[in-house]
Amino acid sequence: MDGRQNRQQCELGESKCDICEQHSSGTKRQAVEEEQEEPEPETQADTAAMAAEEQRKDLERAMVVEERRVEIQQRRRTEQAVYELERLEQHLQRWSNACAICMAIQANPARHHWKECPKATKVQIKLMQAKVTSMHHVKWEKYARCYYCWAPQAICDKWEETSIQGAFKTRGMHVLCQYNGVLQQAVAALLAFQQPTCTPWLEQQMQDAAIVHGSNEVRLYKWLGLKIKIGQRDASQMCRRRRYFNMSKPSIECQYFEHVPEHSVAACRECRYAVWPDQIEGHLQKQHKVSYKEAEAVGQQVRSWAGLVQYPSELEVPTGAPKPVRQLRVKK
Repeated sequence: MDGRQNRQQCELGESKCDICEQHSSGTKRQAVEEEQEEPEPETQADTAAMAAEEQRKDLERAMVVEERRVEIQQRRRTEQAVYELERLEQHLQRWSNACAICMAIQANPARHHWKECPKATKVQIKLMQAKVTSMHHVKWEKYARCYYCWAPQAICDKWEETSIQGAFKTRGMHVLCQYNGVLQQAVAALLAFQQPTCTPWLEQQMQDAAIVHGSNEVRLYKWLGLKIKIGQRDASQMCRRRRYFNMSKPSIECQYFEHVPEHSVAACRECRYAVWPDQIEGHLQKQHKVSYKEAEAVGQQVRSWAGLVQYPSELEVPTGAPKPVRQLRVKK
């Protein structure tokens, strides 16, 4: 208007033109809007509320994690319980179709009755019969077994679970046990032919259960009948599968002796004399000049072999059976 080309707005004291008026009102409006959008300063109460809310969320997250952990643990316990019962059933099934003597001595599931075992001597058959009969002296705690087959009620076909959790009732006399006599014969065979392996462990278990009074047999019968939990179900110590069904076969490799299963004795490799297990040390020291320490180690090894008659006085020795040392020479 006044000929100046560098003017951008009206100067002080001049009447504002339409452009300056519009620009001025817009600036004011923008300032007002920015002023309105500016947040109010937080109070102490607001800060406390936000902290409490964050703490609540943390607690909820922790509870969810804990619930999941408990759920996983419960599922694992249930799976483990089912697994333990299934494993026990598998072992019982395996023994039910096999000769108890062959299973105990050779871990061989031969399909014949132990009374007709072609590999067992008369001495072994008699020892097995005595052990089977002795099992009837077991002192059972309540609900530790099926009254007929001695297996846990939870896996026996003769029993069914009631509405009360953990309680069972019989289906009737017309229903038969699928494991009749299996547990009795299995434990009898292992006690008869795995005695050196069983005895130390059984002694420790009886002491742990505070069964310290009475003879060894009386204590054993009491311990075998104690009630325990297998897979959260009632069972007896007789079902402890780790020892009674998973026993490893002892090694029969020895520098001085070899196992002669047809006679249930150990034969000296050098002189070929049959030696009773309780005479091992004396034979090695007197006949072969072996040191006491080495002879003792060999004796312990030989006595751990399954199927050996441990002492001549254990049973009446029938005609044709091996006699004590230096009275029987075993042919190669």
